Amino acid sequence: RALARTPAQLPALKGVVDAGGQGLVVLLEALRESLGAAEAAPEASHAAPAEPHLEVMFSYRGDAERLRRELGPLGTSLVVAPDAEGAASVHIHSRRSGEVIERAFALGKVTRLRLEVLPEAPEDHPGVIAVVPRGSMERLFRDAGAEVIAPGTRPQREAIVLPNGLSRLDGPTVVPTTRLVEGIAALAVYDPDLPAEQAAQVMRETIASMSTAEVTDPRLLERACRDLLRHGGELVTLLVRPDVEIDAAALRRALGVELMAYRADNLPVAVEIGVE
Repeated sequence: RALARTPAQLPALKGVVDAGGQGLVVLLEALRESLGAAEAAPEASHAAPAEPHLEVMFSYRGDAERLRRELGPLGTSLVVAPDAEGAASVHIHSRRSGEVIERAFALGKVTRLRLEVLPEAPEDHPGVIAVVPRGSMERLFRDAGAEVIAPGTRPQREAIVLPNGLSRLDGPTVVPTTRLVEGIAALAVYDPDLPAEQAAQVMRETIASMSTAEVTDPRLLERACRDLLRHGGELVTLLVRPDVEIDAAALRRALGVELMAYRADNLPVAVEIGVE
């Protein structure tokens, strides 16, 4: 209870959990377990505050991939980013911060540990956050109902996240979209009435059933579409760089399927193709 109250006790540290206090709680819990002590008696419901939703941040030296696997199930918006000093900068949003810290210390060397309280967001309908480059794609994803953030930016609240190949994020509500065209397809099947993890699973299944490709030479676009359609599909989605000219109507007639084409600013290739 004392730890949960720390964000409100010092004006200069408003919103920040006492990292030393959090570490002490972890050590005391480990000591209790090693001595075989009984579990602490449950507190009365009127006195037990909800476990705070925290952003846990630290520098880490050790097996970064193993850390990623171990921490992934403990929270959302996990980022493990190597830095210039040979370590990794780690950020995760979690209501199980004690477990996060305990696992990190068990797996490697942890320094610069910091915790901050995150604002609460509605849990029933968390919505979707998409990592999107600036320009026309921002408008497209917003119009489809997503909150958009720039590449390299971490989500600041609980939500289903579409990285779109532009950020490396892990967690139970991250849908591993590797291209923008996958993000569009995933967003199209998002059901806000489902629990977040179930909605994310439906979106994962959608992108798993897709065929995608990138085209650097627009003259090869029709051939690439036909190659993807050999595996089945009835909808072709194209993201087209603004300087690339295509005849979408003619391509639609040639392929004999439904086709949607969108201009995509800052696309690194001429065209992204998605077939569903």
